[in-house]
This record gives sequence, structure tokens and C-alpha cells, in this order.
Amino acid sequence: MRPRGLPVVFEIGMPADYFQTTLHRPPFRPGGVFQRTTSSWPTEIHVREDVGIIVDIQCGGWSTTVLTSDGKLFTVGILDASNAQRTGQPVKHLTQLRKFGQFQVTGVRHFSAGRCHVLGLDDDGYVWSWDNAEQAGCLLSFQNSLDYARQATRVVAGWAESSAYIPGKGIIFWPAVSTRRDQDVQGYDRTINESLVPATGYRRSVGSTAQPPIGHDSLPGAEGDRREEDVGEVLAHVVLEGYVVFITHLNKLFACGVGGDSSGQSTATEQHPQQMPSRRVIEIPGYASDGREFKDIQGSFRNFAVFTANGEVLAGHTDYLNRVFAERNDALRRGIAAPNEQSVQYPQALLDSRPVDIPALQHTGVIAVAFGDYHSHALHADGTITAYGVEPGCCGALGLGSIVAGARFRGVKTGRTPRDRDGKLLPIANRRGRQVWFEHEKRDWLQWLENWIRTPTALPHYPEVFTTLNDIEEKQAAFSEWIEQEGRHWVDGPLQTVANEYGNSQTPVDSTTRIARRHPGPEINATPPKSLNGEFPAYFAISVAAAGWHTGALVLVDDEKAEKTREKWLAHNDEIETVSQDRYAHMPGGFPTPTSSGEIREEYIWEKSAFPRIKLPDGYEFPGEGELRPWRDGMPTTEELGLVGQAEN
Repeated sequence: MRPRGLPVVFEIGMPADYFQTTLHRPPFRPGGVFQRTTSSWPTEIHVREDVGIIVDIQCGGWSTTVLTSDGKLFTVGILDASNAQRTGQPVKHLTQLRKFGQFQVTGVRHFSAGRCHVLGLDDDGYVWSWDNAEQAGCLLSFQNSLDYARQATRVVAGWAESSAYIPGKGIIFWPAVSTRRDQDVQGYDRTINESLVPATGYRRSVGSTAQPPIGHDSLPGAEGDRREEDVGEVLAHVVLEGYVVFITHLNKLFACGVGGDSSGQSTATEQHPQQMPSRRVIEIPGYASDGREFKDIQGSFRNFAVFTANGEVLAGHTDYLNRVFAERNDALRRGIAAPNEQSVQYPQALLDSRPVDIPALQHTGVIAVAFGDYHSHALHADGTITAYGVEPGCCGALGLGSIVAGARFRGVKTGRTPRDRDGKLLPIANRRGRQVWFEHEKRDWLQWLENWIRTPTALPHYPEVFTTLNDIEEKQAAFSEWIEQEGRHWVDGPLQTVANEYGNSQTPVDSTTRIARRHPGPEINATPPKSLNGEFPAYFAISVAAAGWHTGALVLVDDEKAEKTREKWLAHNDEIETVSQDRYAHMPGGFPTPTSSGEIREEYIWEKSAFPRIKLPDGYEFPGEGELRPWRDGMPTTEELGLVGQAEN
């Protein structure tokens, strides 16, 4: 049993430590053929004792990197893959990213993982870059910021660029450069010809909280650029594919194109003037509003999210940025707008095209959102993680289970053709949220449910149940909501009425007189869940990261609590029967696989009954034996589930 209180590293999707061969196409292209072991359930990464206590985690396209409490970086996977073609050997175990010479004694206080490289900021203010786990990092200096040497406060690695924020100077960026060199070179440093995001160097005076009203008039600077005081002090920034996007203390969102060479000049041709975004800073419409206070921005690749003080999570995508920049450049070209883009009147159709905010992320205590290529995970203040989006090729990136082991019950829908093998979450997930589970017995439960609906011996109910959950999305969505409620109450154990049906009376909850309470949806995430003794749950996530087709998380795990919960779902010893190996050859584990016929083994309580009978909000009742199962939080309406007009009786 692991020491209590130490974070555990979990990985979901295409694990970085199982990189087995060169990918045939980049992971952001759906439909590729891969030779990689995947994990559709959170899988613990082995952390050696000498690694120490892990305090932060980030994911690259094909790697996972962690920071320890003593300022060391360790990585697993492969850093230096270019267009999915690796140029080095994968690291199969956590390996330290080293510095050289006297710098080795100085710890790293902050780091950022890009697609194919890692940036680190050490305690002395030096900026480091790694794209090869086998060689010492590269020490970077910036020729256009000599007066601000060692004054950077954060670094952000992006898709193809690196960046840093220097108070009083602004956001600097430069192309991600290869640091590979001959093995006999012990020390390595490079001077970077970095570019500056215009008008990002403003600093408020100490104690100043005054903020100009939104939409205040201002005069443009030289050649139409904004003045620094009109942009405001940068609070946070992200580096996406082609853009640096940032928020300021004026509660506005800005973007600057970073395409082109390191000199800061666009490489767009005259024939295609809009291929590269303008290097000018532009305020992005559709985010600022009266009374809305920006707190943070997070994102990677093509997605980002803006966090507000009142719990909103505002969605963003580079497609929307492209349209905004194209509209502004078109207005300038036609002479209907001045170089200062404040005078641009954006058409309503463009404003309406801003990505839709995910309802399950609004006012639900979200403190972080990690974006992969097509999936994302949100970390809530109650220590839960919820999943959204698509897992290409059913690679398991959502972490809701395998398509052959019960993911359908979490709301995952798979394609029907050989060319469409992606796992897609049904719309109900965006509305209600789908939590990532860590308990092993929950995985066993989903596997058992999947085995049951695929077993012809379950006749006469087998055809109808399988068809309902396989072909009718609205009913699959509603059933997944019942599964979600069961998962949220897992620590309570089985309901008494269900336990009686199973022939097991030793359960902690008496629900025969229980009045189900209705909940409005994802607000259940607003406060930390407590177990029966008022303590935190067995699995409490403190950090989440994602990139490519995988996700990493740091989770506080209490093995003792986890085992106590699992035991609530086990049948009594006096109910355990002696069984043959053949009978349970297809069953999931809640017990070890027997080595010989007649071995006594543990059984889960649900294995002593048939598929659960549920009444759905549209009135449909699943066939089968026994009483209808109750909804732990009360049965929601079709309106609450977003299934109005879609229900089929």
C-alpha cells in the first residue's frame, strides 16, 4: 500500500510510456493506424522512490512531464517527435531532464510542455529548453531583451512556438528550435532572436485597482498599434497554433498572430494576404461584458478557455480567431476601418460563430481545463474530473472505458463504418458532465453490463436491451445519466432494495423509505463530496493535463477508503459459491482469475442479478426481472437532459 497523502500519477489514452513504433500520421489527423498500447481507464504510472514528490504534471504530444517538490523535471515518452516521426528513442520510464554544469544545483520553479519540447524556468530566472530526454537542456538567452535578463516570471510552450512573459517588457516568443547536438557537447546555450507581442508591457502601479470601463475610447499608437495602457497588464497567456492569446486586467481578451519567421514579419504572400494572422494585437469580440471579471486563460493547440470570477468557462477556438482576423483585415483592405481595430463593426453572424460554452462547465467549480487534440478534461474543485469531446480511433482518451467494455453506458457512441471509428460523447455529456472514474470495481461493473447485453443467453430480453442501447441515442443518453448517478453515490454502496434483490442484506443505506432528491444537473460539482464520515473521497484529483490523444492527472489516493468502498459491493462470504473456471472465464475481475476448477473467489453483488431495469424520463421501461431501480438523485426530466422533442416512446 502506497504512503498516504502523496499524489499518484495517472495516464489516460495513448500512454507515453508505451510508445512502440513510428506513427503513420500525426495524432491530430483522425483515421490513422497506430501500433500503440492504449488505456481507456486511468492507469497509474510507476514512480520510483528516487523521483520524489510530484507537484505538477503536463503533457506533450507524445510525452508526459512532471515537476517534483525539489525542482526536478522527469519525463516519459518521446519529446522530439516531428510530425509524428520520432527522431530519438522513447523513454519508457520517468527520466530526469538534466541541466549542465553549475546550473544542475538550481531547481526548476515553473515549466511548460509544448507539442515536441519542454520549457523550464529555474529559481535563478534562467530559461531552459529540452527536446531530447537523453541530453542536457539548452540554456536560452534573448538578444532583444538584454535589459530584462533573468526577469521572466513564466514560460509557455505551444504548438510550434515558445514564449515567456517578462513584466515591463511583455510577452516574447520565438520558434521552437531543435537543441539536438553532438553527444560530446557537455554545455549548450543559444541566443534567441525573439519577437515581442506588441503593447503587452504595461504594468499597473502597486496597489492600483482602477479599471477603465469596457469599450473606452483610446488613441492608437504608432501605425495604428494599441497603446500599452489601452491593452492593460497581461494576467495570463497561452500559445496556440498560430496565435498568442492573452487576458489583461481590463477584462479583455486579445490575440496576436505568431506565424512567420523569428523577425516578426509575416510570411504570407501578396496573393494570399490572409494566410498568416496579422502580427498586430487585436481584441477578440464576444468575451468582454459589463461586470465580467477575467481570472485565467488556459489552452493548447487550437482550443482555449477563459475563466471568470463568477464561475464561467468561456470557450474559444482558433477557427473563431481566424474569422475575426480575416474580417478585420478585410475591413482594412476595403478602407472601411482604421488601423485601430476598435472601429471595426463585426457582423452578427461572426459573433454568433463563437464556440458554444459547455453547460456542464458553467458554475460547477472548474479550476482547470486540459485540451488534447479532440478531447478535453476539466478539473473541478471537488477533486473530480469530467470528460468532453472525441477520442480518435477509440484510443481511450476520454477515460470513460473501452468501447468493448461498457463505454456506451457512459454516453460514448462509436462510428458505424470502418472509416469512422472515433468514440464520440453524446450531447448529454456537455449538458450534464461525465466524471472520470478511478475505482477498479466500477470498471468491472461496466464490463459486466457490456457482457450481459452481448450474451444471447440473456433471452428473451437480450435483443431489445442491446438494440435500445446500441441504436437509439436518446435512450442511451438517458440510461447513461442513471449510470452517472450510481457512480456519484458509489461510496454509499448498493441501495437496500437492490441488495435485497441480490440476497445481500449488509448494506449501509436504507432506501426503502428514502425520498429521491432531484438535482438540476452539474451543480453537484460545486462543493467537495464527503463520505459518510465527513472526509474527502478515496480519489481526489489535484491536477490535470492533456495533449494529443492522451491525458495525465495527479490524484491523491486513499487506498484504505477505496478498499472499504469496494467491499460494500462484494457479496457476503456465505453467498460466495464454488464455481468452475469455465463458468466465469468471460467475467471481469473483482476477484482473481482461478487457476483451477472449484476455487473459491470473490463476487460482486451485481453478478447475482440480471441487467438493471430502469424507467427512463420518456416513460420507456427496460425489460427484465425484478423491480424498477430507483434514481439516486431522482429521475430528471427530458427537458433537464436536453432530450425534449427527441424522446421515442
